[in-house]
Amino acid sequence: MRGARADALARAPNGSRITVAGLVLVRQRPGTASGVVFVTIEDESGIANLVAWPQVFESNRRTVMGARLLGARGRVQREELVIHVVAEALHDWSALLDQIALAERLEPAVGRADEARGGSDDHRVKVPEARATHVRATSPGIKIASRDFH
Repeated sequence: MRGARADALARAPNGSRITVAGLVLVRQRPGTASGVVFVTIEDESGIANLVAWPQVFESNRRTVMGARLLGARGRVQREELVIHVVAEALHDWSALLDQIALAERLEPAVGRADEARGGSDDHRVKVPEARATHVRATSPGIKIASRDFH
């Protein structure tokens, strides 16, 4: 089955089967959710919200907890304006990110707005570094900040 972009969820009928993939932004397992895990992923078109019921989560724990690029196949669940994909299968496609980085040898561009952090000759202005709860190194030059539960 061919994957859909996140913006296709707005047009997908309730209950239809869909495959989406994206970078993992947030993993949540609220104590009041009876073991349900919520994952937010992002692709070039927007975000998608995934729901993993306890049985799906337990059989895919390593994938859910470790994937940086996550693929999910499931059914669209629409509750008024809120749209979720209820996951039936999850796939860790993080190795594809590493292949891109190695193939392209990505070098981040530094724009004029980045001069304070990028090494301007003017050392009078100090810009404090942004801090994330947890920064996970993915491959040379690529870091993804995440706020994961344990």
